[in-house]
Amino acid sequence: MGPRRAIAALLLACLLPVAAVAAVSLDNVRMWHAPDKSRLVFDLSGPVDHRVFELDDPARLVVDLEQAEFRGVLPDAATVGPFLRGLRRGTPRSGVLRIVLDLKRAVATNVSVLPPNDTYGHRLVIDIGERRVEAPTAAPPEPPPAPSGASSVAEPSPLPAPR
Repeated sequence: MGPRRAIAALLLACLLPVAAVAAVSLDNVRMWHAPDKSRLVFDLSGPVDHRVFELDDPARLVVDLEQAEFRGVLPDAATVGPFLRGLRRGTPRSGVLRIVLDLKRAVATNVSVLPPNDTYGHRLVIDIGERRVEAPTAAPPEPPPAPSGASSVAEPSPLPAPR
């Protein structure tokens, strides 16, 4: 191998690890509101490992994106809809982009990942809606106690007399 090829191979070997950890960019956060839910769409430059979880006191929904960088603009508080107080971003540790959704109250969420289509690239979609509180199911009522001196087993009814 000649010196030029050795240098080119060395440079390529040095650049491969950088390409392997190249960050995905969060380019935009779009929002859409309906009477019963809000939808947030995170437009990404590529697929991303993510984690979504809730925190209480105050209510928050946290979105961690691994090896991602922020390149867009977060919606302002005037446009966040009926479930959110606002959005903010940070970096809790190296290589993690965190988007925090400050909630007005506890919510139900549905998270999905959509592949690119003709109009949009990779997307992380979060639907936020009212948390439905299920009414506790009542146990069937206890049968009334048997009268004193009566058997707890019901006697069969007599059959009608044959005709």
